[in-house]
Amino acid sequence: MQSYIETRSLIIGCIANLAMACAGWIAFHFSHSEALLLDGNFSFVLFLTGLLAVGIALVKKHNSNAALLDGIYTVTKSLLIMFVLLTAVVSNIVKIFDYLSGKPVAPLIPGVIGYYIVAVVTICFSLAAFYRYQNRKIANSSRLLATESTASLIDGIMSSGAGAALLLVCLIPPTSTLSFMLYIGDAIAVLLLSVCMIKQPILMISEVVNEALTGNTLETSS
Repeated sequence: MQSYIETRSLIIGCIANLAMACAGWIAFHFSHSEALLLDGNFSFVLFLTGLLAVGIALVKKHNSNAALLDGIYTVTKSLLIMFVLLTAVVSNIVKIFDYLSGKPVAPLIPGVIGYYIVAVVTICFSLAAFYRYQNRKIANSSRLLATESTASLIDGIMSSGAGAALLLVCLIPPTSTLSFMLYIGDAIAVLLLSVCMIKQPILMISEVVNEALTGNTLETSS
């Protein structure tokens, strides 16, 4: 029963995350927003690790080391999330320095940003709630679903924060003293969001390490 619920839920999540990744890349192409590129990359990481989670859900019912497989998955996912955030931080620091040094930087184009944010934030929060609901069906016994729920929640918060910042930036007149935000406002938003979001993957890793050290099964609900 648990394997069936996990597998079905994770497959649905993979489809949703792949759709959001493609939407993020397309939105980046039309808006020049690094924040949307980060959002798309984050969703793609969730898609890839979701595929890994499906594989684990299918095989762990025949494996006595199910808890170990779940722990390895959680650590792998957390490290990938940290890598995406670190890459985004580096690339956007470079973008800010390029602007300050006088190199040409494409300004934001607001067209698709609002539509993208509304759609993606709705999907992310719905997916997080879906994972939590499915996990409750099996007494919150699935670390896989708990991890996916947390990751989707992070994605939704990141998307909503980036969207709000971008929409505010796009309201700045080109003649304003704050017009520089039209060029690097999204980069600043990415840096702030990355700093805020780095805590979650670190906490997920610390839970796995704590479980390994104590030999206790942690509560997967959050």
